[in-house]
Amino acid sequence: MIRWIPLAVLGLLIGFAVFGTATGTDDSPPRVHYRDGTPGDVMALGDSSFADVLAAFPAQVGCLEDVTVAHNWDLGPEAGFYENNYIEIEVPNTSARIRRTYVHEFGHHLDFNCSDRELRDAFVAAMGHGPGTNWHSESWPWERRPSEQFAEAVVSVVGGSRLHPDMQLTSEAVRVVEEWARN
Repeated sequence: MIRWIPLAVLGLLIGFAVFGTATGTDDSPPRVHYRDGTPGDVMALGDSSFADVLAAFPAQVGCLEDVTVAHNWDLGPEAGFYENNYIEIEVPNTSARIRRTYVHEFGHHLDFNCSDRELRDAFVAAMGHGPGTNWHSESWPWERRPSEQFAEAVVSVVGGSRLHPDMQLTSEAVRVVEEWARN
């Protein structure tokens, strides 16, 4: 029996060397996973949009987790939905709208995984909101919520036209997000 203990320890060491540590951390970049049935063109847009976000936010790649995407045929006026590393994208839609929706929802993913109080306070101040403003304030219309404005600032930083061009977004708030993207 005692002879098996060193073999078991050796097996565990080899397992950790081959498969990583028990926490699963490694140096691979985060990935997008898709629910079964997601159309191929929607997946291609998701992959290219996520690559654009990673390229625009190099300082944040290390804190991002994988994200799962599903398509939804009935989101109504919403083009996308994000919660806890999960995104739903409205289809059918135009390629341009789906791409902007992806980048906006990936902005929520950046916020959920990587932002901190310092970034949020700087962003809220740059938007002209008062100190202590609730990031997800349900009492405000969605287009005035700092979390939605932040996701739209991510769209501006990544480039291309914004998903919600009528949403108020100050150049100072975009600059805060640009600096955070690189530092």
